[in-house]
Amino acid sequence: MYTWMEGLVKRFPAVATLVKGGWSTEGRHILGVRIAHAADLPVIYVEAGIHGREWASSSAATYILDQLLTSADPAVAQAARSFEWHIFPSVNPDAHEYTHTTDRLWRKSRKPTTTLCTGADLNRNFPVSWGTVGVSWDFCSDLFPGTRAASEVETRTRMAYMEDLLPRMKAFVALHSFGQFLLLPWGFTPAEPRDHQGLVAVASKTAEAFARPHGTPLTIGSIAKVLYPASGASMDWAHSRGVPFTYTFELRDRGNYGFLLPASEILPASEEALAGVVGMADAVLQRLAKP
Repeated sequence: MYTWMEGLVKRFPAVATLVKGGWSTEGRHILGVRIAHAADLPVIYVEAGIHGREWASSSAATYILDQLLTSADPAVAQAARSFEWHIFPSVNPDAHEYTHTTDRLWRKSRKPTTTLCTGADLNRNFPVSWGTVGVSWDFCSDLFPGTRAASEVETRTRMAYMEDLLPRMKAFVALHSFGQFLLLPWGFTPAEPRDHQGLVAVASKTAEAFARPHGTPLTIGSIAKVLYPASGASMDWAHSRGVPFTYTFELRDRGNYGFLLPASEILPASEEALAGVVGMADAVLQRLAKP
């Protein structure tokens, strides 16, 4: 994946740059691609693979990257040129590697926590109502949130990377699998953020666009209301820091294959993700244009 990204930026050096958005416990860079057709554009940040076993999310992120640089579709081209994109196909690279070598369904980071247990759930580790709901204090649990907020190097270094982007960041997208949800803040409470209606308006257009390629529906709602309570999520942290439009896509399917999505479904899932993200970008652009 990283080799492919390196080749991609070599093909499009005028607009694409390889960026290091953090690093991992085992010393891997969290590599991404920045796409910018002009200076000082509003920013959209896209992350995938925060849970190692969710391969479909990383595939979708690479497809989105490719299409933003190569597609002849006018809607995709407009999205590519209207924003500065920061796309990271694997923000938990140690786990991604581990799912290929040892345990296909590994979820967490790979930092040893005890002699018997390894890793924290990076999507429970961000400093936003950390450790309050939807976690487990069993060190071996998939929902262990770390020993403290931002205890994991992946979390801390990604936050540092995003810090400089926050004043221009208008949208944050977390790609996950599976379940076919489009999730809004918050995860740690069923209470709605004050800009809930704007989030829902953009989400509705996003879900409409997502369904166009293959008719796949998304259920829209907050993490806490339509999925389960979860504190310390990256999306919630971004929204708490002032990013107006933050969403988590849970890609196909609804559980027939789950994390083990067959190869025949990779491209359709990626096409849906691209359509949804482009639809979201267009809706965000329209709202930014309003006085």
